[in-house]
Amino acid sequence: MNKRVFWFVFGICISLSLVQAETVIKDSFGGTGQRAAGEKLNKTATESRNAIWESTPTVLLGEDSGKGCVVVADNTGFLAKLKIPANSKVIRIEADAHPMPSGDADRTGFVMIGMGKPPGFNINWVGGIYLSLDVKGRAAVQYHPELNDGVDANKGLGVKGMKSAIIKSFKADGMNKMVIEYDSSAGTVSAWVNDEEVVNRFALEKTGFTPVLETLGFSGWALQSNVPLLADFTVTLK
Repeated sequence: MNKRVFWFVFGICISLSLVQAETVIKDSFGGTGQRAAGEKLNKTATESRNAIWESTPTVLLGEDSGKGCVVVADNTGFLAKLKIPANSKVIRIEADAHPMPSGDADRTGFVMIGMGKPPGFNINWVGGIYLSLDVKGRAAVQYHPELNDGVDANKGLGVKGMKSAIIKSFKADGMNKMVIEYDSSAGTVSAWVNDEEVVNRFALEKTGFTPVLETLGFSGWALQSNVPLLADFTVTLK
C-alpha cells in the first residue's frame, strides 16, 4: 500500500469513527396509532432512537399543513423531556417553535428548550441551562442552580441569566428555529434563534455553576392552546 492510499484509508477510518461517535435523536411528532394527532405525547417514542417522552398531560400531538407538531391543551405550564444518554459530552438541541399569546394580557408566554434535572414536571430546567423565546421575540439563555432549602422552583426562583437578545427575524406568525448547545469539556454554552446569535461559547466557569444533567426537552407557559407550537425536535449528542 503506497502512502497516498494509506492516508486516504486512514482518513476514511477517522471520519467513520467520528460519525459513529455521534448520536442523533429526531422527532417530527408524526405517525399513526398512538402517535396520531390529538393523542398525548407522554410515553410515546421518538421517531429515531426510540427515546421515550415523559410529559405533562397537556402536551399533545398535532398536525400543521400535513406535518406533525406539538400543541398544548391549555395555557398552563408544560414540559416534555427525554433521558440524556450517559457520557454525552456535547449536547445540541434544535426545534422549530411558534410561541403565540394565550390572550391573557397579564402574562407574557414563552417556550423553552433546555436540559437539566427538573424535579417532576418543573418547567425551569432546574440544575441545568435553557434557551427561552417569548411571544414578543425576546430570547434569553439562563441557568438554574439546583434547589436549596427555601427556594420555590415552581416560581422560578434561583434562575440566573447569561444573556438576552431581541430577535430581529422573529416570526410572530410562524415557526422560529431555536438552538442551544452545551459543551461540557469546554464548559461553554451557545444559542441561536433563526441563526441570530444569542450567546456564543459563554464560559460557565465564571459563574461557578456546573450543570447537573439528566433530561432534556422543551417546556413553556402561558401560550395559546390547540395551535401548532413546536415541530422538528432534534438532539445531537457527541
